[in-house]
Amino acid sequence: MKNSEAGMNALHAEAGGTLAFAIYRAAQVGQLLGRVILGDDRAGPLLRVVQQAMSNPQPGCMCCDRDMAAGKVAAVAIVAPDVPAPRHGLAGAICAACAVETDTALTEKLCAFLKKSAWPDLRVISPVQLQPKGGRA
Repeated sequence: MKNSEAGMNALHAEAGGTLAFAIYRAAQVGQLLGRVILGDDRAGPLLRVVQQAMSNPQPGCMCCDRDMAAGKVAAVAIVAPDVPAPRHGLAGAICAACAVETDTALTEKLCAFLKKSAWPDLRVISPVQLQPKGGRA
């Protein structure tokens, strides 16, 4: 689903307030392909989304809004509802300058950008703060 108001509303409804972030660097595309070959049902749709975001990026980097072009994408960020099998999500290209960051630093940049551009009330909950049987510490 394209980044439209209806798409964002569907993502919000499915998420119930909790989103998950994933970062896939260009080198990890082969790992996703391997998962598809091994029969991982969730890897196929994910691989298509990552490949599409890499070959046809939105105009700006999802972390810094630097102009993007196909072939200059170094990573893809995926934001989806934190549910077992999400049906909606948001994927965006990440430029080479941002992609050199560690996953933790890149996630922080991504969250700051999303807070500024889409979700002003966004709060990051560290996995350390989550209880094993649900809820938060």
